Amino acid sequence: MKVPVLKETAWEIRDVMQIVNGNRNWLAPLYGIPPAYLTIGGWSFTSGGPMTQADLDSGARVALLGQTVVENLFDPDEEPVGSTIRIKNVPFKVIGELAPKGQSMKGDDQDDVVYIPFTTAERKVLGTQFLGSVRRLYASPTLNGMVRVDGDLDPEIGQVVMTALQAYVDAGVRGQHDMRTPAQRRADALGEICRQSL
Repeated sequence: MKVPVLKETAWEIRDVMQIVNGNRNWLAPLYGIPPAYLTIGGWSFTSGGPMTQADLDSGARVALLGQTVVENLFDPDEEPVGSTIRIKNVPFKVIGELAPKGQSMKGDDQDDVVYIPFTTAERKVLGTQFLGSVRRLYASPTLNGMVRVDGDLDPEIGQVVMTALQAYVDAGVRGQHDMRTPAQRRADALGEICRQSL
C-alpha cells in the first residue's frame, strides 16, 4: 500500500513560565513549536504575523502572544507587536498577536498562551536533556482534522508514526460503509498501531 503524504506535521514542548513586560508580569503556558503548528491549530492574527522557518532554523528570539497574555502585560492602547518581552530573563521581540479563540471544550483558556520557535525554547529557555525530544506530535492530512500523539518522541520517529496512522485512516475510508467519524477512525487507527507494537 502506498503511504500517503501528510499535509502538515508539528510538535511541541511546553512549560509554564513568567512572562515580563516592563514592570508587569504574567504566568502563562509557553510552547516551543514549528511554524506548521499554527496552521494545524487554525490560528490567525489580530496584528503582526507568524514565525517563519528561518526563525525556527536560527533559534530566533521571537514570540507570539495570545489575547489573555496581551491583556495582562499591555495597556489597552499599547501595541504589543514590535515590543520586547522577557522570558527567563531572555529578551524576545513580539512579532504577532493571536486572534482570540476563547475557551476550549474542556474549559481551558486557549488565549492564555505564548508561542516561540521550538529550537529557541529547547536551547535558550526550557532546556531539554536531549535536543529534539518532544512530548506531543500533531498532524493533519487535510487541515480540517487534527491527530495528536503524546509521548517521548523525536520529530523523525513521530513523522513515521503519523504517516503510519494516516495510512490506517485512509484504508478505513476506502472500506465499505464505514459509519465512523474521522475522529473515531483516527482513534481506532492509533489503537491498532499500539496493539501491533506490543
